[in-house]
Amino acid sequence: MIRGVEKASMGGIVNISDETCLGCGACVEICPQHILYIDNNKDTAAVTDHGRCDRMKGCEMVCPVGAI
Repeated sequence: MIRGVEKASMGGIVNISDETCLGCGACVEICPQHILYIDNNKDTAAVTDHGRCDRMKGCEMVCPVGAI
């Protein structure tokens, strides 16, 4: 758990907590694989292709609220 909120299990490498994500886009900007985007329906970050993740955790490091 991150800050008392369980991350949504998507069965992939990058798991984003919809409850915690602010939709700031910091993760989207830093992702070199361009697999993250802001879902306009939920106003949170989302993943397009888990298989292309480089596993360097840049998105996790820049997230200001620990949603990833």
